[in-house]
Amino acid sequence: MATFLEIVNDVQRSLREDVTMNTYSSEYSTLLSMFVNKAKRMVEDAYDWPELRTELSLTTTSGVSSYSLTGSGKRFRVIRDEYDRPYIYNTTTQYQLNKIVDSAKLRYWQGTSNTTNNSPEYVGFEGIDASGDLKVLLYPPPSATEVIKFYGVVPQGDLNVLAGTDDAVQIKAPEQLIVLLAWAFAIAERGEDQSFETAEPYALYKEALNDAISYHDNFAGDEHKDLQVL
Repeated sequence: MATFLEIVNDVQRSLREDVTMNTYSSEYSTLLSMFVNKAKRMVEDAYDWPELRTELSLTTTSGVSSYSLTGSGKRFRVIRDEYDRPYIYNTTTQYQLNKIVDSAKLRYWQGTSNTTNNSPEYVGFEGIDASGDLKVLLYPPPSATEVIKFYGVVPQGDLNVLAGTDDAVQIKAPEQLIVLLAWAFAIAERGEDQSFETAEPYALYKEALNDAISYHDNFAGDEHKDLQVL
């Protein structure tokens, strides 16, 4: 893995610019750092990269339907299997929750039916708690203490480009893809290509992204192939 500053400097080398000691050395290095942040987010959202995958869990309380999913952050997403079922598993009852539904529908079910506490079958995400983690709504409300595990992706948060406090942070997402995409953003900002969509750096990024996805799909199956860039 490369640090935030190392990736910014790789982009500067690609632009034939001098490397910098920190991300805020100049207005231009700060701009490139912003491009790296933007590229990192897009790369993280393009695929369920193994480097970003993790397992989170919550423990239910009888009669309580709303929980915070600690450690999820705002951008957590659940990985789904080849049958489009989320990897959300009740380890107490040995039951896989069969799908994620809109939290408004869960609220509707709770308010319009004679809801009886039981082992949850449905889960929805509803808002953010005070710590910035996702809130989870279960239906029906649990009737006992159970452990529910969520297997998914937790992207890294945006990095600080103004104070240098995140310069040494290790970037988890594939660094080559981030460098190529940030380079493409920088080329477009300079106006060196009439069309950003046909710029060589962006074409290289798309090719590298598809190669990386295909490489991982050889091991993980076919469930992510629809995410390839066409």
